[in-house]
Amino acid sequence: MTSIGTKPQASHPAASSTSQFTAAEAPKLRLGPSDEVDISVFGTPELARHARVTPEGNIYFAPLGWVPVVGLTAEEAQARLESRLVEGGFLRHPQVSINVKEYTTQAVSVIGEVAKPGLYPVLGSHTLLDVLLMAGGLGQRAGNTVTITHRDDPSQPQTVKIGLDLQSLDKNTETAEVLPGDVVSVSRAGIVYVVGEVNRPGGFVMENERMSMTQAIAMAAGPTHAAALNGTKMLRKTPSGLQELPVPLKKVLQAKSPDLELKPGDIIFIPVSLGKSIASHTAQTALGLAAGAAIYTF
Repeated sequence: MTSIGTKPQASHPAASSTSQFTAAEAPKLRLGPSDEVDISVFGTPELARHARVTPEGNIYFAPLGWVPVVGLTAEEAQARLESRLVEGGFLRHPQVSINVKEYTTQAVSVIGEVAKPGLYPVLGSHTLLDVLLMAGGLGQRAGNTVTITHRDDPSQPQTVKIGLDLQSLDKNTETAEVLPGDVVSVSRAGIVYVVGEVNRPGGFVMENERMSMTQAIAMAAGPTHAAALNGTKMLRKTPSGLQELPVPLKKVLQAKSPDLELKPGDIIFIPVSLGKSIASHTAQTALGLAAGAAIYTF
């Protein structure tokens, strides 16, 4: 907890704020709905209480009842309570102290694929780059889209395209404005799986949400010598169930057949060259291998 100003023995007790903000910043912060405060009156301990600002912007303080404080700094709220105590004839020279435990409205929520999702205190406007750095940067499975939902206009979220790391942020991303109360959501990148007779089976992140079959196989370090290229299958989940598609991989690798554009969740299964009996169990085998690869990789 960081105290602002002096102790009660001075002419006026000053407000204090959560340690998330500096002494210079705290006087600029204004109370909003759901902010949490401790109220005390010097020399009158029976009036001390803990309160939370209601959605309507009020706090309950005996003996005054409901008092509007939304939009006020802690010091302004102190002055309002003091004046009302005098006007009501309760105290002649009250010294009210408001200790703000949590400025929930002065924070940005960062969710999704970042290193440390959570609630981060901010004062005023920040760039998207600033906020992502507060959250420890992008996670390993971060996609290329960030959505900023502004508190003042939640029906019009802002979508920003990003690169695979913070060093590749473009100018528009760096200057995207994030304000207190906003929610920043980093998307999860799509994953494709290459399993079976490849040198490095596993799940692979789709760069920019696009990946071809040959790119995925290259990331899996290519087929092994025992691979039955002509028995390759692609498995894709559809609304009607699992779809199994034969892939002429040998012709694709020889540029005699067009490459395939993959979708997130696709599974490429390359069987071992041991005859047609294995091919009949392609779907079940590939799903099991893909599940194992996903657990191993992530």
